[in-house]
Amino acid sequence: LALGYMGFQKTSSHKAPANAITHNNELTDFPVSYMVKPTTKHYNSDGQLQFEFTANNMRHYQQTPGRSSSEDYSLLSALDMVLHNNDGQPPWYISAEIGHGNFDGSIITLKGQVKAIRQENNSTIEINTDELIVQTNSSYANTNKPVTITAQGSKIEGIGMEVFLKENRLKLLQQVQSAYQVIR
Repeated sequence: LALGYMGFQKTSSHKAPANAITHNNELTDFPVSYMVKPTTKHYNSDGQLQFEFTANNMRHYQQTPGRSSSEDYSLLSALDMVLHNNDGQPPWYISAEIGHGNFDGSIITLKGQVKAIRQENNSTIEINTDELIVQTNSSYANTNKPVTITAQGSKIEGIGMEVFLKENRLKLLQQVQSAYQVIR
């Protein structure tokens, strides 16, 4: 883990690079911290591992530098995340090109080639979409983007999805199509 601290002040001559990352469609200022290859683990109030992630890099932004608030957020690149169920069920492994975490990590928005995989009893379920919003405290995720689910010779596609991770339940919201391969 490498940690660097940056304390730049915004000036009127500040010009963003062409590839600047935006937040809510507005130009972001310089991060208050930058980490290379961060790994973090988050625990619930009972001390059980709730989720963990690694990323290529992480930039943390504060709306008021030097003072934490609910408006703070982090941007992550090349994110790999593990969501633990803590009930004996296998975890979900999720990867994405970028991630946006709110101030306390309770909501993480994953974008760009989002892939979620869960393996159980020699069976693998794989979910692919362009965006997934994960609510880490409630083990719930959702998207309004196209979704493809593959598992044991079946392929299901739809638009929009809700995932109830603790219940091991998925709900596709509209335009659902499926194809099943008969194995003899």
